[in-house]
Amino acid sequence: MDGILRCPNCGAALEYSADSQMLHCRQCGTQMTVDAYRHYEQTQQNAAEQEPRGRQETQSRQEEDRQRGGMDMKIYHCSSCGAVLETDPNTVATRCAYCGNPTLIEDRIEGRYRPDLIIPFAISREKAVEGYVNWTGKGPLTPRELKARTITERMTGIYVPFWLYDYHAEGRVTANATRTRVVPRPDGEDIFTDYFLSVRELEADFRGIPADAARNMDDTQMDKLEPFNMEAVREFAPEYLSGYLAQRYDQNAEEVSTRAQERVKSCILSMAMGTISGYSSVVPLGSQVQLSPLRRRYALFPVWMMNCTYRGKPFTFVMNGQTGRIVADRPVSAWRSVWTGAAVFAGTFAALMLGGLLL
Repeated sequence: MDGILRCPNCGAALEYSADSQMLHCRQCGTQMTVDAYRHYEQTQQNAAEQEPRGRQETQSRQEEDRQRGGMDMKIYHCSSCGAVLETDPNTVATRCAYCGNPTLIEDRIEGRYRPDLIIPFAISREKAVEGYVNWTGKGPLTPRELKARTITERMTGIYVPFWLYDYHAEGRVTANATRTRVVPRPDGEDIFTDYFLSVRELEADFRGIPADAARNMDDTQMDKLEPFNMEAVREFAPEYLSGYLAQRYDQNAEEVSTRAQERVKSCILSMAMGTISGYSSVVPLGSQVQLSPLRRRYALFPVWMMNCTYRGKPFTFVMNGQTGRIVADRPVSAWRSVWTGAAVFAGTFAALMLGGLLL
């Protein structure tokens, strides 16, 4: 693969379509599954091996690009138009600024940087923009500037790196619990309070606990984008990246494992406390959790993002590229707030005046 997925029919760039879940050529309309393209690519590679000279030239060019990619400037060549471009060192998939073709920087997803799994985009850019427009429409105080077409054109699909952790957890909680009894008698009633020491022990296996592994991504936003449907996860293939941006991790599994462990601990303790029921009151005394790591995997998850600035403050809109879940803080227009407040005041005043006249 030369960094661009070539259409077998016309040679134009193929992109992965979230709508059809297939590789699509905008030039001639050809559609192929990822597996079909990989078979086609393997066939082409086998044929190329019959031409040693051509193979040596290709290897030489790839080695040159790889060496350039290792420089501080992180330079690579667009394999479509030959432009020399510069990218962030963690960028895996991008678009050429000159010809617009999607390009994979393959040497950045090799070895330890090659993902194990991927969840392909299920929401197209058009649907992401539609979701954003609908979201802004639900906020009457949303600034008009954020609804402009120049803003929506910034909507970008990006594969965000995640670590997925499997744990076996054992939890133990103790709590003081009370139960109140009322015993009637001829002249009234007696109220009795019984006290109990409640102990709960619980074991559970947790699979695929995610934690994003990109420093430039807001951890809180990424957590709020969950859940991702893990039933749609697939074995990684670089073809899924075509047409989108993609990052590789810059935080290793040990660096972000604490976040996943805290989530597991909180969950199993909540599950254990949930079994203490039927009491008038429950007061936790203490808890213990032991975790045994089972497995960890490296995955890429789909996210739609849009960044802009409003009145000097950054505004970020993010959407789960699989489920459509939106996470964003809605800015408020000062002028719209004033006019809305004035309208509410005028309406209330008019209602009071009318009510007074009717009385």
